[in-house]
Amino acid sequence: MDLLHSIFWSRSLAFRAGCGVVLSMLLLAGCRRGEIQVYEVAGEKPTPTRAKSPEVLPQRDLGAGFPSLEWKTLPEGWQSQDLSTQAGASKMRAAAFTLQSAAVPGKTAEMSVIPIPGMRDNDLEFINMWRGQIGLEAVAQEALPKYVETVQIAGLNGKLFNVRGSEGAKASDPNGVLVAVLMREGVSWFFKLSGDEALVQSQRGPMTEFLKDVSFGATPAVASAPPVAPFASSSAADGSATAAGKPQWQVPATWQSAAPGAMLLAKFVASGEAGAKADITVSTFPGDVGGLLANINRWRGQLGLPALAQADLSQQTSSLDLGGMTGTVMDASGIDGKSSQNARMIGVVVPRQGQTWFYKLLGQPEIVEREKSAFFQFIQSVK
Repeated sequence: MDLLHSIFWSRSLAFRAGCGVVLSMLLLAGCRRGEIQVYEVAGEKPTPTRAKSPEVLPQRDLGAGFPSLEWKTLPEGWQSQDLSTQAGASKMRAAAFTLQSAAVPGKTAEMSVIPIPGMRDNDLEFINMWRGQIGLEAVAQEALPKYVETVQIAGLNGKLFNVRGSEGAKASDPNGVLVAVLMREGVSWFFKLSGDEALVQSQRGPMTEFLKDVSFGATPAVASAPPVAPFASSSAADGSATAAGKPQWQVPATWQSAAPGAMLLAKFVASGEAGAKADITVSTFPGDVGGLLANINRWRGQLGLPALAQADLSQQTSSLDLGGMTGTVMDASGIDGKSSQNARMIGVVVPRQGQTWFYKLLGQPEIVEREKSAFFQFIQSVK
C-alpha cells in the first residue's frame, strides 16, 4: 500500500493531515471548540477505569462535512490535548490524548483521532502500513484474522487492529499500536493508540470502553460545488490542474489512468507487450508517516527484501532534485508479494509542507526500466 503510506500519520500517528489521501481535507480544517457535558447519576459509583474529566476538550471543529465527536468521561490516566493552537500535521486531528498508567510506570502513549473522507476499506493495507511503522514485516491476507476484530464505536460496528496480533509483546520491541477504525457516512475515523507496547496493551480495555462512549453530533452541510473535470489520463502540455483538490502535474501520454485503491490519490498503468505492465501510484499523508527508514523498509517488504538498518539507508537510496525540494529514491528488485512474480520498484518519498508524498513505480522489470525517466519527469512536474 502507498503510504503510505501514512491516513495516514505521524510517528505518534496523527495519520497525517494536510493533503492527506484526499487533498480537500486542507480546506475543511478549523479550530472551534464546543461544550462538553458531564453527567452524574445519583447513587452510582464510577467504574475503576473511567474517571470524570471536567477539563476534557471536545473534538475541534473541522468544518463542513465533519460531525462533532463527543464524550462524557475519559479513562483514568488519559489527558486530553488542546489542539486549538497546533498546526501542520496536528491540524487535522479531531482529538488527541496522552496516556499514563500506574501499572506501567514511567511510560507514555498517545491516542490521536483523525477523520479522513473518501477512503476505501482495505484491512491488509492498513495493518501492513502500521506494522511497517514499528519495524514489523508485512503479513499475508490469510493471516488477517489474527490482527482484526469487531469493536463498538459510537454504537456502530467498527474494527480494532492489534498491529502485533497474536505475536504478543517482546522485550526487545518497545513500540506498540492499536487502531480502531469506523467507516461512517463517507468518512473513515481512525482512533490510533501508539507508544510503549506494554502500556498500549494495558489500555486496550479502557480504549474499547472509550470507543463505546463516544458519539457523533450533527454534520455541517457542505456547500455544493460546480462539476469538476474528469481526472487527467494523458499528458497536459499546459500543466493544467487535474480534478479539484489534486495538484497540477503532467501525465505521460502512454499512461492510462486507473481507479485508485485505498489511501491512494491517483493511479496509472503503463503497459507493454504480452500483458506486461507497471503501476504508478501517488499517495500523501500528514506528517512523516513513521519516518523515512520505516517507509523504505515497508516498500522493501513488499518485494520480500530484508529491512535496512539506519546506517545502510544512505547507501541504498539516492536523491531526486525537485527544484527547491529533494525526494529520496529507492530502487530495488525482488518478488512482488501480491503477484508472486519478479518485480522492480522505484519509490520516491517527498516531504512537503507538513505532508509526506509517496510516488511508486512497480511492475515487471523491463517496463519499470522503460518508464523510469518518465516517472521522474512526472514527479518533477508536480505543482
